[in-house]
Amino acid sequence: MLFAAFLIATLLNYEGTVIFPNDDPTGLIGILDSSNVFHRCILTSEAGSIRTQPGDRVEVLENPRYDWMHFNRYILSLRVTGHGPAYAFKPVSAAQVNSGNVPSRLVSVTGTVHDIYRDDADNRFIFAVINSGSESVLWASACGLDNDSDIPNLIGSTVKVNGSVSYDRHSAHRNCGNYLWSVSLSNLIVLSPPRHLGTGIAHPRCQSE
Repeated sequence: MLFAAFLIATLLNYEGTVIFPNDDPTGLIGILDSSNVFHRCILTSEAGSIRTQPGDRVEVLENPRYDWMHFNRYILSLRVTGHGPAYAFKPVSAAQVNSGNVPSRLVSVTGTVHDIYRDDADNRFIFAVINSGSESVLWASACGLDNDSDIPNLIGSTVKVNGSVSYDRHSAHRNCGNYLWSVSLSNLIVLSPPRHLGTGIAHPRCQSE
């Protein structure tokens, strides 16, 4: 009874703007509420099969709770009420992300891809190591890719990555520290491809400028 009362008491109802739309099968979505608090959420079946776009204004019913020692935010209801411009990510350096000294939690980093690989703890996600200035930053994203051969070969590419500055210990055998979190490969934007790929977009799931 007390546990049920706790769950009811922690239901949140708020309005916000979609930063990262749910465009991958993982059901993840990123929303900035009207108080400028960022919510990294999981869409439940109760929320329906609604698809969102960056800049959508939404009304949300959320249940934040712990599952297996992890804190998650579950969206029970989501309604699109309007649409505005996509969020303008604040450009920062890799050093600022690594130090945690960032002017905004929602940022972008420009640099060169040093490595890109599937998460060994949860294969629904990929990591990219971005060299920027004198330091590197880790970018993590849901990928929705079934085969390792589908992971984009972007090593050597100049890219811009958008994400939410996060600090997570993903598993008992790996501590990521500060990194950039995203929802899909659409937030990895190829500015110039690596030489071994010639010209054009390196992977159809990645945007190009």
